[in-house]
Amino acid sequence: MEWDIKLYYTTPYHAVLCTVLWMWTGEAQQSYYPGLSRGLVAVLLYYDGKACIVRALRMLLQARAGRAWSLPGLSLDVIATVTSFTDSLISDGLVGKLLGLLISRNSMYWVAQLK
Repeated sequence: MEWDIKLYYTTPYHAVLCTVLWMWTGEAQQSYYPGLSRGLVAVLLYYDGKACIVRALRMLLQARAGRAWSLPGLSLDVIATVTSFTDSLISDGLVGKLLGLLISRNSMYWVAQLK
């Protein structure tokens, strides 16, 4: 399994379709964000989705079998499955890629892109 962090579009039509879907979602959710434009709502939802993925990954890593922690109430089957899945993520280099992204993160670049 290969994890590519960058977002690649297979065709220009795919990029346009993704953009239209995000704008449509922004339009549908705009009533929950009064005073914000459809595009800004779409951007907020995009980054909220990314944050949810990171939180889910953190919860999976916390549910692994470990020496210093354990989550009460989880069955041994669930812990074994989660540990197996996260082991495959770690062996595929996901943790290294995430750490690399955190190190190379440049907030000023993204602020400049939004202006």
